[in-house]
Amino acid sequence: MKNILIISYIYPPYNAPAARRPYSWAKYLDKSKYKVTVLTCSNPDSSLGMDSSMNVDLPNVTLVKVKSSLKGNISKDLRDSNTIHNSNGLKTKVKGYVVKVGSYFLIPDKAIFWYSNVKKYLSANAGLLENMDVVITTSPAMTNHLIGMYVKQNFPKIKLIGDLRDYHYIGGHQLHSPWPLSLLHKKFENKILNKADKITFISNAMRDIYAKHYQKDAEKFSVIYNGFDADDFNVETEVITRSSEKIRIFYAGSFYGGIRSPKGLLQLLDWAIEEGLMSLDDVEVVIAGNFEKSLQDEMASFKSYAVVDYIGKIPRNEVLKQYQQSTILWLIVGEKLSHYTGVPLKFYEYLAANKYIINFAPNASEPSALIDTYNLGSNFDINNDSKKVQIEKWKAILTEWKKSQLEVSSQEDVLTIFNRKNQTKKLESILESLD
Repeated sequence: MKNILIISYIYPPYNAPAARRPYSWAKYLDKSKYKVTVLTCSNPDSSLGMDSSMNVDLPNVTLVKVKSSLKGNISKDLRDSNTIHNSNGLKTKVKGYVVKVGSYFLIPDKAIFWYSNVKKYLSANAGLLENMDVVITTSPAMTNHLIGMYVKQNFPKIKLIGDLRDYHYIGGHQLHSPWPLSLLHKKFENKILNKADKITFISNAMRDIYAKHYQKDAEKFSVIYNGFDADDFNVETEVITRSSEKIRIFYAGSFYGGIRSPKGLLQLLDWAIEEGLMSLDDVEVVIAGNFEKSLQDEMASFKSYAVVDYIGKIPRNEVLKQYQQSTILWLIVGEKLSHYTGVPLKFYEYLAANKYIINFAPNASEPSALIDTYNLGSNFDINNDSKKVQIEKWKAILTEWKKSQLEVSSQEDVLTIFNRKNQTKKLESILESLD
């Protein structure tokens, strides 16, 4: 058996997208071939709280937790510092200011406050690494990779896999960071790409961008999509084509302050109403998650805003029910490189729900390519598609809905491909190639 160590600052039950990828690998790696240990932080700074539905006690997985020296939730402190007016509030403001300034110039990520404690732990527990075969480090936290390189430096025989699920220097700090932090990320990124035995990415588009900039390392690059966990879904549920007299469009998650703009859909619905293709009585739009007041104000200028029902943050199991109760699932991909070359986790959940997807994204986006390849719905590029093109696409959707034939050709192989269990097999192939 190979001994595998997965290093991830964030891990369930903490509720963050970054936690699910290492968790799924720990869960689905073949335990007859791999002895899995996960090294994580016992008190990470997580702004999304806990997910009590996650079972952290996976069979045949050893979980090692090390505390961060950063006490408290800085993400929450930064949000609250403008509203607290007592003595504790002043302390919070000072702490938030120090961390904010440091993060802007010199601190690569919040996990850096975990780094020294992990080094102390590994030094005091050298037996953990003496028989280790492979270490897997997964971002977004660059600190995870720094720990991996520390292990590699002290135990050169251990193979290192660096998993980049977010941009660091290329496509990230290269574009918009102050030069001290930008140079720091450039240095760290170069190290992990050069020192790792294998590098994995979350999409083909992201891999291609890195391959262009790091040509001599490109032969080490592979893609492992995130996917969905079948345990969260009844993937055999039949598609509900027309469960009511209205088209019910559902969106889950954040709009990232408008980076994912909801206005494209409302504009499309207004156009369709003006063209006489439909009325407000034909549609309802349900939104669950974070919905900023400024966005609500902008959306209020559209006629179709009258059919928007904002239900706020709801438990995950309720979100899954909403998928099944909807006619169409609404995806938005931001115009930023880091958004359109990746794949939102909700895309895989939408896919698993086996419902028609309408996607507002740049035509060059990875989700648009996947939707076209597997015939999962329709893509709308509001910046490049003309009004006529968009209306024709929506007209085709309405036609299929009225015939009760609005469904996806979600073949069994699509559900197989993007199942996290099967995506983990790609990781196993990479592990075997290290022999």
